[in-house]
Amino acid sequence: MKQFIVLIILLSAGSISYAQKADTIVVTAKTLNIKNLKPGKSHYLLYFSDLNEQNHKNLEFWTRTVSFKNWSGKEIIEISQSWESRDSVYHTAMSVCDKKTFGTLYQETWWGMKERGTYKAEINFEDRKAIIQGKDLTSDTSSAMAKECLAAFDQARNEYNLNWHLDLETFALLPLAENKVFKINFYEAGYPTPPKWETYAVVGSNTFTGFNNVPVDCWLLKHVTDQSEEVFWVSKETHEVLKLKQKQGDQYRFKIKLEGI
Repeated sequence: MKQFIVLIILLSAGSISYAQKADTIVVTAKTLNIKNLKPGKSHYLLYFSDLNEQNHKNLEFWTRTVSFKNWSGKEIIEISQSWESRDSVYHTAMSVCDKKTFGTLYQETWWGMKERGTYKAEINFEDRKAIIQGKDLTSDTSSAMAKECLAAFDQARNEYNLNWHLDLETFALLPLAENKVFKINFYEAGYPTPPKWETYAVVGSNTFTGFNNVPVDCWLLKHVTDQSEEVFWVSKETHEVLKLKQKQGDQYRFKIKLEGI
């Protein structure tokens, strides 16, 4: 009898362990549900605070616009971004993604930083054009930085990856569920860092209540690196990212979706 009871306990423990085991998904084009992404504008308030979530500072206003179009004979998704700080726009981006795979076909980015000057990049994956600061890296690799950028770009062209600049839109496409873990090969076009696998884990559910005082049931999607810890609140109904809370050293960085603007 004792042996039977011990066997039942062991089998039960094994079942519990199996039920709680994370289901890891290596993200490919087949993983994504493009229908989750809706056309239109989204606005986000970005700010920093101390670890007590007080002393809010460095407020920014971000606008992201999703459009479905035709581009060079292909059905594409165009996502434009505008980031404002204080009284001016300091960053714009326009990304073109294949509607079937969400892979990047083309991207233009511009940064206007008072401290660092301006930076402009135009990346065309189909034509292998990488023009940064007016120089075509495919024909001018005179600097070490240019060589690294070109090497990263060529690697990205030869393997499936997703655009890290479109992380919020990417998360809307994932089949989020309890105990799911997603490995995503992210690449930031125009930079020297090659595509890199990042891990995002669903760590539970939580209610998000925005400035409109409407509670929304969300999945919590967590991403940890040596430099920071991020948690995204993703609506279970609309699949939109409604909130980001990111710990960076002795401060938090927040991104809150603004409804009704």
